[in-house]
Amino acid sequence: MRVLRQSAFTLIEVILYVAIVSIMATTIMLFSIQIVQVRGEAQFDREVNENLRFAMDLITREIRDASAVTSVPSGSHPDLIGLDSVLLNTDTKTLTSGRVIRFIQFDGSQITSDKVDVTNFVLTDLQRDSEPENIQIMITVEALDGSASLSLQSSASLRER
Repeated sequence: MRVLRQSAFTLIEVILYVAIVSIMATTIMLFSIQIVQVRGEAQFDREVNENLRFAMDLITREIRDASAVTSVPSGSHPDLIGLDSVLLNTDTKTLTSGRVIRFIQFDGSQITSDKVDVTNFVLTDLQRDSEPENIQIMITVEALDGSASLSLQSSASLRER
């Protein structure tokens, strides 16, 4: 008579299999979570960078295209400046900050997005007697959650016409 032998896994083999699969699943899960976190941080960095560069480029272009810098009343905030623009039929634009930078007295359009805070925005008149009007621009933009912050400083001179 032949004895039939059933093949099966032993308890130790099953425990080892479960342990190995658990370690692999945990590793994959941790790796996936880390990828998602890094992607989110990169997105905040990109948002801050794009907003800051766009704002700086636009403000610099507006200053260069303006025909004159209008005087800001004394006692005003350093983040207010008026620009007389030839392209806009000498309408006055005033830049102001807060949470976002906006053009005021023209169309109220928003320069920076609602996903960032403008934490520092200073415009300084650097004009000397014989030189064209020159404005220094300092802007700091921060992600709403505070995870990313970036500052830029530049200056722009009005084009001589």
